[in-house]
Order: sequence, then structure tokens, then C-alpha cells
Amino acid sequence: AAPVGKKELISVGTCFGKFTKNLKFKLHITALPHIAPYAKYKVWVKPSSEMSFLYGNHVLKAGLGRISDNTPQYQGVIVYTMG
Repeated sequence: AAPVGKKELISVGTCFGKFTKNLKFKLHITALPHIAPYAKYKVWVKPSSEMSFLYGNHVLKAGLGRISDNTPQYQGVIVYTMG
């Protein structure tokens, strides 16, 4: 890697996320295909619960289609649809 000035820098590749003003890193949805194969814990949501999840609600146990083995509680997961 080499230092590059702001005027010479052009966007290259996929945008994975950005840093907020509080220096927290937020992932963009465009990063999902790149990080999903390396995710340890995955959850598949049934079609009946997809819209509820997309509107920001929790996924109930009845709405889970599949879940990775030995997924601990409060662990970060990748959420897939059954389709």
C-alpha cells in the first residue's frame, strides 16, 4: 500500500462500509456476498417472517427455517431467506 492524495484517489472495488463520527465501522449490504462464506453462524428465515424482519422486528422462533449448529445466544449472525 502507498499513500495516495485525495485528488488522485478514485473508488476501486466494492464498498464494505464506512466509519461513523464516533469511529464505529458500519458494514454496507454490498459486503454481504464477500463476508457470508466466512460467517461461522447463519440463520435462515421463513418467507412468512421476512417482511417482519425487514421492518426491524425480531425474528420469533417460529419464523426460523434453519440455524447453524451450536449458535450461542446474542451472537452476530448472517441472515438468509429460505428462497
